[in-house]
Amino acid sequence: MKVDKWSGNKKISVQHALIVLNRALGSDRIAITKLVEARVNINTDLINDPSVQSVNGKAGMLGVINGLFGTDHNNYGPIAAEFDEHGIIARFKMTATETIDLMSDKARKDYGVRDDIRRD
Repeated sequence: MKVDKWSGNKKISVQHALIVLNRALGSDRIAITKLVEARVNINTDLINDPSVQSVNGKAGMLGVINGLFGTDHNNYGPIAAEFDEHGIIARFKMTATETIDLMSDKARKDYGVRDDIRRD
């Protein structure tokens, strides 16, 4: 698969982030699962960041990635990890479709949600 070089002016969408995350997952599910599950202590500035998601003074990779896109009215980012029965990430997907569908037009535009791409 040909991957575009970063041009410095490319706007990333949620769908593009999902493609990259799922491609990485397809290469090494165990490593990506460990990266997503890793949590580190963060300072007050990062705890108070309006977009980066954290819990109990800790943040992980997915919380930072979701921070690129902001949060919905429930403070959820648009990307979720779905785990299999063994606790390994099976895929990255959009957070609940209902959440995305209930977003205002501005939030949908901010997230880069495109109606011509199927979400499940």
